[in-house]
Amino acid sequence: PNLLELLEKNKKAEYPQKIFEIGPIFIPEQRVAIAGITAHKEACFAEIKSIVDSILKIMKREVEWKKGSHPFFMEGRTAISRIGVYGEVKPELSERVGMPLAAFELLI
Repeated sequence: PNLLELLEKNKKAEYPQKIFEIGPIFIPEQRVAIAGITAHKEACFAEIKSIVDSILKIMKREVEWKKGSHPFFMEGRTAISRIGVYGEVKPELSERVGMPLAAFELLI
């Protein structure tokens, strides 16, 4: 959600925009996560999957992903695992920026 707010403030900036952040989250204990969001006319599930796969390859981690649901992502366009979630952002949230969005969050 913080990344979405940043994109909303950057509506007039040039696209595509790809923003990443890393920092602590609390679920319920403190962990470190990396999150990213991409915004452009062709943002999609395949693009964000490729980004996540690349991050996991660099981290030398293998993760089993399953179809799932999440309040931030479109039904049928969401993958979940024990370490995170990625997918296409729901249209009602993407409309706040004015173009398609795809995002992820991973525990590291």
